[in-house]
Amino acid sequence: ASDWSSDVCSSDLCVACHVVSDAQTVKPVLGPGIPSFKDIAARPGASAEGLQASMKDKRWHDPGMTQTLLPMSRISDRERAQVAAYIMSLKQ
Repeated sequence: ASDWSSDVCSSDLCVACHVVSDAQTVKPVLGPGIPSFKDIAARPGASAEGLQASMKDKRWHDPGMTQTLLPMSRISDRERAQVAAYIMSLKQ
């Protein structure tokens, strides 16, 4: 996997919901059922481009929550590209 030093996912933005690496010490507070970055990378057909598009317009899918965009919709296109590249680097 590539070296991940960006503040994008080392901040609470990603780790609040996802396990972003095996070295993560903070447990996600939302879930269960929210996939780890490794699980996302392993999905059939997963691609950096598809992940970036999904990050722009994905909404909460829990019926108990208001239909609102996920936090990753607020990061820049450059940051989304970095996150997507990192996720895809986890593909085995």
